Amino acid sequence: MKKQAKVIFRNPFLKDFSTVERVQFLNLCHRRSYQKGETVYAQHDPGTGLYFIENGLIELNVAEQPDESSQEHSSSSITLTDSDHFGLFAIEYDYRRKSTATCLSSCELYGFFQADYEVLKKRHPKLACRFIEAVNDALFRRLDQVSEKLQEHTDAATAYRTQLVQPELLKTS
Repeated sequence: MKKQAKVIFRNPFLKDFSTVERVQFLNLCHRRSYQKGETVYAQHDPGTGLYFIENGLIELNVAEQPDESSQEHSSSSITLTDSDHFGLFAIEYDYRRKSTATCLSSCELYGFFQADYEVLKKRHPKLACRFIEAVNDALFRRLDQVSEKLQEHTDAATAYRTQLVQPELLKTS
């Protein structure tokens, strides 16, 4: 329990939770062990939960579709380590994985899954609301970052429209 508590207490995503709330959240997490080279989930899989890394290295790899003029596949990746989390938007959202999560070393992870969130809503509804507020806060911060990057490559109007307009209305004539 002590190691598990360190993971939850050090994670920046849960920084605004009280000690009691973190313990309540922690009690719903599941410890999973993975070996080097093992896949936690694959790109395009349905999102079923989020993971907190107790120890180990996780690579999140996004494979791009090959260009029509080329048969080459390209990809980009990031590496996560102790106290990081990933898979955040799988809770409460119908979300397909955008990356493949692979263990670069033996890993100990704590999973919090959709079913755990349902239990959290029943047992601790206020905490469930705070959890979703934290997810939404992270989502909006990332949306803002993506909009800024898009503006660097296009223009402010395109970034604004992309951020605020329904996708089906973005089609240009």
